[in-house]
Formats: sequence, structure tokens, C-alpha cells
Amino acid sequence: MGLDYHQSPAYEPGLDLIVVDAAGMFAAFCLCELTEVANSGGEYTVGEIGVIGTRPTHQRRGVGRALLLTGMHRLKERGATSVFLETEQAETPAYACSPPSGSAESRPGNG
Repeated sequence: MGLDYHQSPAYEPGLDLIVVDAAGMFAAFCLCELTEVANSGGEYTVGEIGVIGTRPTHQRRGVGRALLLTGMHRLKERGATSVFLETEQAETPAYACSPPSGSAESRPGNG
């Protein structure tokens, strides 16, 4: 997902998730998108959690996980048959945030 993704004709503002705390302070965000894919098996829709982040002052409260699950749910509602999230290998908080079941992990050299 590039920085100009919102200029695409396929852009759906309803897939951008923002969290503010009770004081109105920005706390976290999750940007999602859908992509149509075609291969020998046919055409299908794939969802991507493009970018997700939580301010340090709001980490370890379940906000990131809630955004991830909400994003996945919205992508599925819009027809995604699968969803992926890419991270840098060093981004271990992202691994801790991923759902415990119903997902597959792929790391370099691991699948």
C-alpha cells in the first residue's frame, strides 16, 4: 500500500479506521484495502491490512487487536476471501497483535 492509495478508484473510506480516546486524542489507526485477483482458479477478492499503528501511550490495551479484527471483519463484509498483513521481521508487536486462531503465519524461510 503506497501513500497515494486513497487516490485509487477502488479506495473505500469506510475501510480507514481511526480511534480517538475519551479526551479526543488520536490513539490508533488501521488502513485497509481490497484487491481483485485473478489466477487459474478464477477471480476473487483479497483484503489487506496496509498499515496499522497505535500511539505508545495507548499500547498494550487491546486497541491494536480490536482495530485488526474490525478491519478483517469489514474486509470480509465487502467480499474478501482472505486477508493479509505484512510486517518487517523486527516488528514483533505486530505478531503479538495477530489473532490466535483462524490465521496462518508466514515468515521468511518458514512458508
